[in-house]
This record gives sequence, structure tokens and C-alpha cells, in this order.
Amino acid sequence: MTSKIFKIKIQLLPSIIIIFFLYSFCFGKTVQNDTIKVKNILKNINQNSLLIRNVELEGDIEFENTQTSNYGSLFAMIVRPDSCYAKIKGPFGITGIILLLTKKEFTYYNVLNNYVIKGPSTDYNLGIILRVNISFDNLLNLMSGSFILPDTAIKKDSFTFSKSWLLYCTFDSLNHKKEYWIDTSKSLVYRIRSYNDSGNIDYEINFSNYKDINGIKFPYKIDFVRESMKEYLWINYTDVNFVLSKLDWRINIPKSAKIINWN
Repeated sequence: MTSKIFKIKIQLLPSIIIIFFLYSFCFGKTVQNDTIKVKNILKNINQNSLLIRNVELEGDIEFENTQTSNYGSLFAMIVRPDSCYAKIKGPFGITGIILLLTKKEFTYYNVLNNYVIKGPSTDYNLGIILRVNISFDNLLNLMSGSFILPDTAIKKDSFTFSKSWLLYCTFDSLNHKKEYWIDTSKSLVYRIRSYNDSGNIDYEINFSNYKDINGIKFPYKIDFVRESMKEYLWINYTDVNFVLSKLDWRINIPKSAKIINWN
């Protein structure tokens, strides 16, 4: 009896090896094809983002936190990757805030109260004047709806396909996780979710109402949410223009304005 079972096992062994080989081959082929597909999607996103350089934006902006809530109209000019100018008007078209931001420094002019704050563009300083805790780079990415995603050395555990969606994950130098929710049929990012040191959600950005402007896809509706700190920012663009020439901006500060310098 034992001899008979042993013979059966020997006879089954080649079949098991063949099945295992075919499964490994097919699975490996699927992963390879998926990786190529992910690379192509990320390449399309990056190519679109590279086209967004000098842009003029108009629309409505609203923000809310635990202390205040405000709404106004927004005019902004962005030169990627290093500068942004924004003017926010309140009710009746009265200019309330004019802001000039670069990677190194900022100038914040409160027109209504006639004072100016100048200082380095640190995350801490920007969090105070913008009332939303966000870095300079993330602010530019948010307002322009553009970002460069790493598209090399893609690991099979860094992405997941689900019907028409791709969930792509990256990690920064501090091992903070960031998720990109991408529409695979259009190669468009619809959501970014960033995690903190504890592995909890830090913030989420949603992009929607994409429009094609001379071959460039741009989101007209952008929402920023940091639920843990009850910080919210909503932007609805009504007009978007890509400018080939160099944008020129300046803030005319009256001599009577109080100047405050931050470190």
C-alpha cells in the first residue's frame, strides 16, 4: 500500500512542477505588464504637469479652521517651481490680502489693516499667514494641480489596481507615506492622501472638474482637508490661462503701512 502511494506521488510530481512553473510564469508576466502600465500612466501625468509652468488663475476661495471662516475671490499667478502671487478680495470686491511667495521668502500685505509681514517661507510661518498648515511646495502643487511622481524603480507592492482606478504609493526620506488615486483611463490624479509619523492621515487633497486647455488637463475644483486639525480649503477656478511670457508682479506698499519682519 505504501509503495503504491509513493508511486502515485512520484507520478504527480511532474504535474505539480509544471503547474507551479506555469503559475509563476503567468503571475510574473502579469506583474510585469502592470508595472509597465503604471509607468505609462505616471509618465502621462508628469508630462502634463511639466506643461503647467506660468499660469494665471481666477476663481473663488474659502477656508475654515477652528478659529475662523472666510470666503472671497482669488486672483493668482504661479511660476513653477518657485513663486506665487495671490490677491484675495472680500465682499463688494474690496481687496483684503496680497501675498507674494517664493521658496525663500514671503511678503504678506493686509490691505484692510494696512500692515505688512515679511519673512522666510518656513512651514511654520506659512501656516500662520495662510491659516492652513502646508508647505510651500505642497501649496504650489495644490493651486496648480500639478506634481511630478517618481516613475522609476516601481515596486509591485507600491501600486494596486481596482477597476478603473490606480492607487499608487510613495515614501519620502522620513518614510512618510503618500497615496495617489489615479483615473487610469485619463491618467489624472483625483486624490492625494498624506500620512504622518503615526501612520494616520495628515491631509487629503481632492481634484475634480478637469478641463482640457490647449492639450493641458487642469482641475478647476480643488479641496484641501486636514480633518485632525479641522482645517479646510476650497478653491473653485472660473478662469485659467497659461502664459508663455514671463509674469510680472509687484506689491505697491504705502509708506503708512506698518512693516513687521519675522525670522
